[in-house]
Amino acid sequence: MFAAKETDTFPENALTSYATLGQLIDAFNQTAGTHVDPSLVELRDTLAHGRVIAKDFASHSFVLMKFTRPKAGATSVQTRYDLTPEWFAQQITRVGDALDQVTARYKELNP
Repeated sequence: MFAAKETDTFPENALTSYATLGQLIDAFNQTAGTHVDPSLVELRDTLAHGRVIAKDFASHSFVLMKFTRPKAGATSVQTRYDLTPEWFAQQITRVGDALDQVTARYKELNP
C-alpha cells in the first residue's frame, strides 16, 4: 500500500474506511481494554479548522480558536486554546499516549 498511486483501488477495511476519527475512537474503545480519550477529536478538529490569532503583529502570544457555524449572521467561539510551549507539550503527550494504546492493541491482535 505504501507505493499506492492515485486511482489505485483497495478493498474497504480498517485502514481504508471512511469513518471519522470519532467513529474510529468509539470502535476502538468498545473493543480495547484501555480507552483513547475522545476529546482528541475536538483537538484534531480545532487544529484542522481553527484560526490562529495574535493580539498584534509584535505579539508572541497566540490563541487557536474554532468557531461555531454561523447562525443569523453571528458565530461564537466553540473551542479556544492558548498556544504555549506547555500546551503543545501536553498535546504531544496526549497524542503519543493514544498512539501507544493503539499500537499495543494492534500488537495484541497481531502477535
